[in-house]
Amino acid sequence: MSDPLVHAMVGDWIGETLAKLPDKRLNNGFLAAVLAFGSHAWLDMVDQDYTPNWVAWRKDAARLRKDLPYIALQIMGLAATLVSICREKDKQVIQTRLAGVLGALAPDIIDGVYAYLNPQAWQKGELILPWHRAAANGKQVLTREQAICRTAYLTLLQLRF
Repeated sequence: MSDPLVHAMVGDWIGETLAKLPDKRLNNGFLAAVLAFGSHAWLDMVDQDYTPNWVAWRKDAARLRKDLPYIALQIMGLAATLVSICREKDKQVIQTRLAGVLGALAPDIIDGVYAYLNPQAWQKGELILPWHRAAANGKQVLTREQAICRTAYLTLLQLRF
């Protein structure tokens, strides 16, 4: 599984690319959201990032404390993405980029709500979307430290100095 920041950045890139195409049939938010949703599945199958176990946080505060730097960097990166989008002058570009980001994050929101309502599904790896299921993710996963470094780098990239 890939992390939310990677999904948001790819969704933003899809939206930004489509928004700047001359063909008006292609530069719309719906297409950006659909393509970004699909990119989520692909990224989750090829990019194995660190995934905090939020269910364990309910019982283990020390584990949450260890994940806080990663979570904080993810939030900062997502905020940088939103700031980058809001700096756009063209409303069509803003809407298409936002649609791409939302489309890319939608699978995690869908399975996140499902896992919150059914914690046993999270523990068993039986989520709604097939690429989120445990059997689909048998590859080597990044460590927390590797994920923090990558997230920090992506956050800096997203600032677009």
